[in-house]
Amino acid sequence: IICFELRFKELWQRLEGADIILIPAMWGKPRKNHLEVLSEALAIMNQSFVVVCNSADDDMAKSSAVISPWGDAIREDEAEIIHETIDLKLLKKYRRWIPMG
Repeated sequence: IICFELRFKELWQRLEGADIILIPAMWGKPRKNHLEVLSEALAIMNQSFVVVCNSADDDMAKSSAVISPWGDAIREDEAEIIHETIDLKLLKKYRRWIPMG
């Protein structure tokens, strides 16, 4: 999903079954909460890891993150690099806890 496409739930459905969803973005400060809430919801609804890379200059929301299928986010609000290991074995566990089809 690229940037503003995060707002379209129809695109979320097309990603069903994906293990990792990448979101390159440039969301501004006024929409920071939307970026965070929508990307966490995408991870939960699709039971996927979501990786958000948002611009980090002064006018932007920052909020780059690695989000688990459970909605837990490791988020960075600075111009820093996030380094996180994604354990794909956890996907089976999450998908067993809440079977969605």
